[in-house]
Amino acid sequence: MQKQQKTQLSKERIINAAITEFGANGYKKGTLNNICAMGIPKGLLYHNFHSKDELYLQVVERAFDLFDVYIEQRGADRDVKSYLEARLGFLKEHSDFCRILFEALIQPPPKLARQIKRIRTKFDDLNDRLYFGLIDQLSLREGVSKDEAENYFHIVQDMFNGYFANMLFSGVCVEEIAGKHEEILPKFIEYMIYGIVADKV
Repeated sequence: MQKQQKTQLSKERIINAAITEFGANGYKKGTLNNICAMGIPKGLLYHNFHSKDELYLQVVERAFDLFDVYIEQRGADRDVKSYLEARLGFLKEHSDFCRILFEALIQPPPKLARQIKRIRTKFDDLNDRLYFGLIDQLSLREGVSKDEAENYFHIVQDMFNGYFANMLFSGVCVEEIAGKHEEILPKFIEYMIYGIVADKV
């Protein structure tokens, strides 16, 4: 076996162990010692990854890459309904990535937030494209510009994710948070666009 292939296999072995560790314990509680306890020699780990941060970012990137492929293969990147259904499908089929994705989305480690923001660029762009495409099909209220509607979306989206981030601090398990987030999201988008009252008073 060529040296390059052997190195790649070693990296894959380490990343798979890290997915298990960070998927179960998240960034804060996940440790390199636990990863090594899965049969990864410490020397091999540090030969391929210089730090916990570097390895965690690789795992986050793997999660988003897999998510992107899953969405594209199902043609769920064309409308909001299909996309939201596919998101649920992904979380059910890839439960090992559930904590990793939601941590990156709603409560990334502060010192890695900038790198994670870069990693999730494609994910964020797809969300924007689908939402803004929906806005393009509707007539906005008088006095509301498209730019204002888009800014409103980002502000409310951050508040929505912040609500679920608070649950992490309350000790609610991430799988439960992810389930509630995805369950409420379609209704939340509907309320955000169409409002919650039948008519103006």
